[in-house]
Amino acid sequence: MNEKKIITFGEPLIRLDRANNEQLFFPQSFNSYFGGSEANVAIGLSGFGHKVSFVTGVPNNQMGENYIRYLNAMHVDTSHVRKEEGRLGIYYTQQGFSVRPSSVIYDRGFSVFSQLKYTQEEVKNILLECKWFHFSGITAALGKTVQDNLLLFLKECKKTNITVSCDLNYRSKLWSVKEAKQVLGELVSYADVCIGLEPLPCKDTDNTYLLNLKDEQEILLRMQEIREQYGVEHVIHTIRHYFQSDSNEYCAYILNSQGFHKSKEFFTSIVDRVGSGDSFVAGIIHGLLHDEDTCNVSLLNFAVANGTYKCTIKGDNMYISKEAIKKSVKEPFLDIER
Repeated sequence: MNEKKIITFGEPLIRLDRANNEQLFFPQSFNSYFGGSEANVAIGLSGFGHKVSFVTGVPNNQMGENYIRYLNAMHVDTSHVRKEEGRLGIYYTQQGFSVRPSSVIYDRGFSVFSQLKYTQEEVKNILLECKWFHFSGITAALGKTVQDNLLLFLKECKKTNITVSCDLNYRSKLWSVKEAKQVLGELVSYADVCIGLEPLPCKDTDNTYLLNLKDEQEILLRMQEIREQYGVEHVIHTIRHYFQSDSNEYCAYILNSQGFHKSKEFFTSIVDRVGSGDSFVAGIIHGLLHDEDTCNVSLLNFAVANGTYKCTIKGDNMYISKEAIKKSVKEPFLDIER
């Protein structure tokens, strides 16, 4: 039998990024990139040498075909990409600079992916070749049809012992905290790996949103609540300190049966922050699959270094070898490589 795949499930997107850090007022030119959270994770894992499949839907037109070609160029399997009549989701970005923050506008209504329906039989067949299934809260935010599809996949994963990871990835422009807590509370109960601490209903914190917890003791207590309530083996949380919108310091925490650990802190100036969280997730999945010498700290350092490296690259995703990231963990080489 062929080596089993990692499967990511989510919406394909095209990003239109205002050129030269300019504002969206009277836009004249954009740079365009293919992306979407789970597509970004798939591309990152493919760069590390994993066999990855992106399960999704694209329009049955030239734009959909171009998206598939892009994934194929990144060595991501597209055999489970469905082509249907409809549209590709779009989002617009305005890059921040210095004290001016970045901003995003979504235009994703009625995309092909959000209208897809899967049967139990289809889900079963797709997951036959799967060892790891990944999704994000951005996907779950797309409505009842997508949530029902996700539940079909998650229940089958549970039945067949496929590892599941969820990046909570809350986006306030897509849904409310209340709705997100209700939906993600159900979905995360099927996960083995939870990336992020909110928005999930946990005991005494059901009605609060705890974004940007800074105190280590608070972070640990929240992680313990999630492990206990949802039966998640690995709970992971990232923290970024922004000096201005074009530079940040990045670190992460993990809680699992091996204990509570923190990565070292990585500083970088930012060329493009979009997709850096997805690169972090790709690093986490890679590390957990390879157990990174059973050391939580080296696993976290690798993932944070991967997320930090992405901040230096334009576009939504990056395809890079694990050797390059491991080298940057040890000691960044800043001279010209020649």
